[in-house]
Formats: sequence, structure tokens, C-alpha cells
Amino acid sequence: MPSPNIPLCPICDAERENAFQMTLLGVHKVAYYRCRSCGFLQTEQPWWLAEAYSRAIAVLDTGLVRRNVEMASKLTRLLGTTRDVRGHFVDLAGGTGLLTRLMRDRGFDFRWHDPHCENVHAPGFEVLDDGHPTEAVTAIEVLEHLADPHQFIQQAIDRHHPQLLVFTTVLFEGEPPPPTWWYYLPNTGQHISFYQRSTLQRLADRSGLHFASYHQIHVMAREPITALTLRFLMGKWGWLVDRRLRRRLSSLTRTDLATLEAGLIAKRGATEDHS
Repeated sequence: MPSPNIPLCPICDAERENAFQMTLLGVHKVAYYRCRSCGFLQTEQPWWLAEAYSRAIAVLDTGLVRRNVEMASKLTRLLGTTRDVRGHFVDLAGGTGLLTRLMRDRGFDFRWHDPHCENVHAPGFEVLDDGHPTEAVTAIEVLEHLADPHQFIQQAIDRHHPQLLVFTTVLFEGEPPPPTWWYYLPNTGQHISFYQRSTLQRLADRSGLHFASYHQIHVMAREPITALTLRFLMGKWGWLVDRRLRRRLSSLTRTDLATLEAGLIAKRGATEDHS
């Protein structure tokens, strides 16, 4: 039975119930709440996050590089179908900037944003606050870290006005997985929210967006998109998009080098003028 002490579901405002309890970071007993209406599973209010994020990138995230390399390939096919492949793209919660750099190397004008991490791989290519609409916003392995996913999505829409939002997260179906499920990652304490397809559909509906999902890739869009489209793009025929893009896009690796060099020269000149 729902407890009067459990806050309502932040996604659909329905009552939630206790699902189970787990130990996070080896010491903290934490309750997990389940929403029977939209399927959302979430920890209690995450008061331990300062400890969990003492390092922005968890030591246990051994799949970080592989995940970004694989996502660059998948995103190339998906974003290659957008209205303007030469438009602006934003990677939110972009970590070290690895995905931003990989996508710029493929010819997409990606920009990085992450208030909690240093931009190591794509310095100089942060988000532009010029009010220019973006073609797409990506948030790779971000949803499971959010206490209020609807707020995150709405802020992304209000700030960047994207045609497309692309997320990745591992979904579950039916009853909540047992505490042994690997994706809970209790030793990091960073994964606090877990979704079903119905949960993400509800999120898209609240923002007036169309929704489609294929494996771990989830898309919210202003125009209708289907799981069949995603399956085609991620499957064996996706190379057709790759071939078409190679004729339309050129890598930004060298032009980025020229941009950064020009900035360094200008900075040195300004320093000399003031010396």
C-alpha cells in the first residue's frame, strides 16, 4: 500500500509505494519507490549525492570510452536524418567532452555542456548562449542520474529549442528488477532513477513530444518518429545514411584546430598589448 510519507511520482503525480531497500556506497540504507501508474522506479530523496559525486566520473565507469565511440556511430546515423545536418547540436551532461569531440570529427557542429565536469576533449566548443535553435540535444547515460527528469527535459527544450532529444538509459519491464540488477550500481550511488517505456512515453507526453525507443536509444521529437525508423537506422541498412553523409559533411578536426590556434594567437596578442 502507498505510504502517506512517500512523495508523489515526479513524472505523473501518482502515488508511489515502497519497492525495496538497498545499501548505497557501502553504508547508506536507501529506500526505492515504485510508481504503478507510469512504472517509474526511484530512490528516496538522494541526500548522499555530494559523496557520490566526489568524482564527476565514477571510477567504476569502465565502459565510458567504448560507450562514447559506439554512440558516435549510432548518433551519426540518427542525426544524419535531421532537417539540417550542418546545424547546431548540444551534448548535455557531456562529461569530459569525448562525445562532442567524436561528433565534431564526424562533421557535426556539436557543443558541450556540463556544469559538473571539466571539458577535457573539446575545449573551446562549449554551448553558445546565442539563442540559436539546435537541431538536436543529446543526453547519454544521464536520465538515471536525475531526481527530476521532467524538469531536465523542459529546461533543455526551453533553452535550446531542439527538434530532437536523444537519450540513452537501460529500461526494465514489469516488476522492478531485484537488488542484484547490475544497473543499480549501488557502489557508486549515482544511479537514482530507473525507467520503463511507459515512463518515457509519459515524459514525452508532458512536453508535447513524440516518442520512440529502440533498445537503449530513446528519442523525443517534435515530428513523429517510429521505433521502426530507429531500427532501420541502427540496423544493417544504416550504412546508406553513412554513405549519404560522407558526401554532405566534412570532419571539423582541422577547422577546429585553426579556430583554436587563432584564439591562442589573439590571446597572446592581447597579453603583449597589456604588458
